[in-house]
Amino acid sequence: MGPTDCLYTNPADCSTYIQCTVNPGNQSGTPLVRPCPAGLKWNDNIKRCDWPANATCRKQAYKSLYYQVQGLLVTVTYNKVSGFIK
Repeated sequence: MGPTDCLYTNPADCSTYIQCTVNPGNQSGTPLVRPCPAGLKWNDNIKRCDWPANATCRKQAYKSLYYQVQGLLVTVTYNKVSGFIK
């Protein structure tokens, strides 16, 4: 496992991404929303912020995302967001 194992698209905002951290005791995880530098969007193919033309971010409507992070299940839920962002 390396630094890109817990990085995910934020379906609510393509100028941010989700980084998961493991809570004490390794029984649960906490998703943290991190910002991209100004003018950049998340590119999930390379797991980092990139120029908007290269971004792979999708916004999703009323969807729960389930991420398996180092054997832990982390759930992140976003509401009322739609469209495809480039």
